[in-house]
Amino acid sequence: MSANNEKQPPETNDKKQLPESLGDIPLSKSGVISLTVYLLSMVVLLLVLLYVKWPTCEFKLSTSTPSQPSNTNANGNDNRSTARSTTANVNQGATPPGNANVTPATGGASPLPATTTLPAVTANPSPPTTGTANQTPSKVEVLSVSPNSGPTSGERSVIISGSGFKQGLIVSFGGIDTITPEAVTAESILVKTPPHEPGKVEITVVNPDKGFKTLPAAYTYSCPPLPGFQVLLLVILAGGLGGTLHALRSFFWYVGNREFVQSWVLMYIFLPFTGAAIAAVFFFIFGAGFLTSPANVETPIYIVAVAALTGLFSPQAALKLQDIANAVLTKPAEGKDSKPQPSKPVGGNGTGDGDASPKINPSEGTVDGGTPVTITGVKYSKTGLKITIGGADATDINVVDSIITAKTPAHAKPETVDVIITSPEGPAIPLKYTYKAKAQGPGAQ
Repeated sequence: MSANNEKQPPETNDKKQLPESLGDIPLSKSGVISLTVYLLSMVVLLLVLLYVKWPTCEFKLSTSTPSQPSNTNANGNDNRSTARSTTANVNQGATPPGNANVTPATGGASPLPATTTLPAVTANPSPPTTGTANQTPSKVEVLSVSPNSGPTSGERSVIISGSGFKQGLIVSFGGIDTITPEAVTAESILVKTPPHEPGKVEITVVNPDKGFKTLPAAYTYSCPPLPGFQVLLLVILAGGLGGTLHALRSFFWYVGNREFVQSWVLMYIFLPFTGAAIAAVFFFIFGAGFLTSPANVETPIYIVAVAALTGLFSPQAALKLQDIANAVLTKPAEGKDSKPQPSKPVGGNGTGDGDASPKINPSEGTVDGGTPVTITGVKYSKTGLKITIGGADATDINVVDSIITAKTPAHAKPETVDVIITSPEGPAIPLKYTYKAKAQGPGAQ
């Protein structure tokens, strides 16, 4: 007895020293609220950051005064349009555009009286040279521009080719005047593009004698490429958002089924960060396939969608990366206590990720057999499907929409037996079924 007493305390102490498994402790109400607030806050934060960091194609008109006076009014309309439209009538004596109310030099010191009537044409206070008023505008041809595209910020040097160009001409892109051209010859103009919104625009060249030519849809403004760090930042934010949505989706599922325990809390806290990291790795590996050309403001929507999907299904993405690494590199042997998460082939994995666990209903019946049962949570077709209950084959097996129905075979005695579902499409799935004694008495059938 004394020996037993000496051995008993160590056994008791050993049991007390074993920590209680967190897997057996349900998450408290305050813990559920705290984790919910954390996940929802992460969703809001990531959405705000994505909105703030989302690329936009902005352009800003230059505030510097160009050497040539601009004829663009506050509404962005080209005031030269009237002059251009009336150029064809100059030969017929139409009044050329100009400062119609210019005060003569001799009377510049005092304004004209209100009753003073100005001459019909006063743009040239000095006596006009013979033929000046009826001067024929020069013929201008604009054939091409090279390069024919550039950023919305402008400042790209282009060469306009054509004929009839004269010194002092004005060049406009989509109604916006450029600064003074850098070089002008009779057949070419070297000029820098002004800022403009994205899209195709016309190029207009106007000579000092009002001869002009417009080349429609000659130049294309496009948003500048995004820097690589901005694309990576969008990937990280989208991956974190996907990981957070994964955590929320799984969290409400387990909490709703009252199966959420404390041992999973740390994983749910880190899911936004693991989703962001896995999305970044996926981008580094597969980015070259998605980005065949430099990214612009239209590209992020595809990148963000893939990154968010990667974060949302981060376990599948991590396993896919593992499969890729095993195919490219040497697969290591499993350690002594290794329990790696297995990957399953797409389309025939038996239970499927995220599906309900396999169940048999009802899970008991009499030893006579013939009890109709329904098996759910198993994605096997009827081809090659076999079900054994207590070592005997079930009968009347049928599969409709992944729901298996069958009838139990008879059994020798009341007991709980194994139900084994086998199929060429995946691994064997074990379940339990309880045989009960045949009902006795007058009410027995």
